[in-house]
Parts: sequence; C-alpha cells; structure tokens
Amino acid sequence: MPQFFYYSASISSGLLLDDFSDLSAIFSLRLLLTAYTGYCIRVRRSSDNAELDIGFVNGVLDTATLLTFCGAGNGYVTIWYDQSGNGNNSVQATATRQPLIVDSGTLITNNSKPSLKFTSAVGSSLSTGLVQLVNASTGYFTYSGVASVNATNADMVLFNHDNLVQLCRQAGASATFYNLLVVSGTPTASVASDTNLNILSSLTKSSDLKLYLHKNASVTGVSGNTFSTLPAGTSYFRIGHYSNNFYLDGYVSEFVMIAAENETARTAIRDNQIAYYGVA
Repeated sequence: MPQFFYYSASISSGLLLDDFSDLSAIFSLRLLLTAYTGYCIRVRRSSDNAELDIGFVNGVLDTATLLTFCGAGNGYVTIWYDQSGNGNNSVQATATRQPLIVDSGTLITNNSKPSLKFTSAVGSSLSTGLVQLVNASTGYFTYSGVASVNATNADMVLFNHDNLVQLCRQAGASATFYNLLVVSGTPTASVASDTNLNILSSLTKSSDLKLYLHKNASVTGVSGNTFSTLPAGTSYFRIGHYSNNFYLDGYVSEFVMIAAENETARTAIRDNQIAYYGVA
C-alpha cells in the first residue's frame, strides 16, 4: 500500500492531480493521484534478468527496495505504470530496448530526482497498446512533461501519439522542441531548448496548437498553425520513439496527459513540476 506524499503548487489540496478530471495517462516516479494504489515501475535486473514491481514510499519511488533488488548491476524498466486508473501502462518487452533506472548499482537521477534514461544508440523506448488519450469527440488534449536531451544526437523524440510527435531536433549544444504533425510533415510550433531539465507542456486552444517550454526561470510560449485534431480512435502512445529513425537520447521523469483542453490544469501541473524538479 503506498504512503501518500503532499506536495502542492497552485492546487487546493491532496496530491497534484486530485483536483483534475479527464486524466488519460500519468507516468511519474512520484505519486500524483491519491486514488492510485498500484506500483510505480516494474524493473528487470541485469544479474539474472529477474523482475520486480517497485512501489512508492512516502509518495516517491521506493529507491531502497529498487537498489537492494538491483545490487551492483543495472536496473531496466520493463513497465511504467499508468497512475490514471485507465490501465494505459507503457511497456517494453525487448530487453535491449528498455530504459535504464539503475546504472551499476547507482540510481539514475536528473536534478537529484529519479529519472529514466533513454539511449538512442540502443533504441530504448516504452509504448502503450492501442489506447485513447485524447478527447474522443474533439481530439483535444493537454499535457505536461519533465525531460532533458543530450547534445550529441540529432532528431530525438519525447513522445508520439498517432499523428502528433513531440520532436527535439538537436544541433550541437542547442536544440529546438517541435510539435510536429506528421500528417503534414511540418512543425506547427517550436521553442528553443538546451540540455538542462525542461518542463515542456502543450494544449489545443481555440483550434490552435500551443507549445510552452520552461527553463532557466523563463517561460517561452508559441502558437502553431491551425490545429488539425488528432484521430478520435485508439492509437499507440510511445515515450522515446517514433519510427526507426527517431529515438530519444536523454531523460524522462514525468508525463501527464489530459483528454481535454484545460489551461488551468496545464499551468498548475507545470508550476508544480517547476518547483518539485528544481527547474526554476
């Protein structure tokens, strides 16, 4: 049974997501929803390929159990459990493509918080089955994620959901995040980034695709072209991968998806992530 952890920024009470509806997927290494009583991640250890579900202690990943289980070896995430209650777990069954959470007995962190490490060279990624993460009637959505990218690779993907891809196109020490509508092949919105930890959020607003980046105590927001809604049917949701040519090389700590246009939720979640992960 998880032990609950209170951390609030711009919310009224309880855990971060208790006040919001239409939650379609929640992936985090901390507990974000009081009603969720399941595990955080399932981990495979390198020493004998045994697997174990790891839960929460005081509302954060149970790192003591995790490190004891992995010992001096590596720990790879086979399942990142969805806290929304919808069962949209993100899975990687192929051992060579599983993201890293423990490296030679040491917990992977970003800004001192646990994080999953994705490596483009091996094509590490996680994926749901066929799920419905956007509003079934309008195709609208809201999301906010915590991630960073390395400066040594070009063309990296934070996530993709059917025709929408969150693409980071890297050039040396700088990078630009795009919301890319693959159906048209052109970016609809872009913001400059770097290799620091970033809060990246987006939503559909009045038929326009908005993209926001928080880094170095500043917020950049841009509007894209007229937004074509995402398909109302089910589709795959992938973290770290889009096609064989695009893989994330970097870290993901948290990702929240809402099947509605909700600016209040986006700003509240973003502000909480900024404070908790020390991005401001």
